[in-house]
Amino acid sequence: MYYAVEGDYKNAGLSALAAVPVVGYVGNGIKYGSKVADISKSTRSKGIDNSKVVYPSKPHINKTAGHWETMVDKANELAKSDNISKVYLNKGISNEIPGVKPNRRPDIMAVRKDGKIDQYEVPSKTDDVNALINRMQDTQRLLGDRAGNINILRIK
Repeated sequence: MYYAVEGDYKNAGLSALAAVPVVGYVGNGIKYGSKVADISKSTRSKGIDNSKVVYPSKPHINKTAGHWETMVDKANELAKSDNISKVYLNKGISNEIPGVKPNRRPDIMAVRKDGKIDQYEVPSKTDDVNALINRMQDTQRLLGDRAGNINILRIK
């Protein structure tokens, strides 16, 4: 309903499909896939090397306004750096350290050309920043000699 009021008939239709059992799974997949595709198109037009950025299968959504946008903006900034080989958005560290347990998912994981992995977290309204820092430090232990820096990003 909200999408229709805003004039976004594509998402309004997909949301309506999502209400139908089984069919809804397809509708949700299309909706999230098109949102990731839209982000990918917008970054291409800004001259950003999308081959460096690995997006999740659907946007990382929570109830904190600007959370996802802050993540994408930082990922795009990192992708422009010659020192960065890959940027993951809300993807598990097992993408770089196969078999690691637990498979933590920083909001952003940036892999430097020297192999070090920097973590970025964007605190949600309900997050305790100290707990986020502790979790990132624990993840650094899992990353071992590939552990890079930890960073807290404020929503713009």
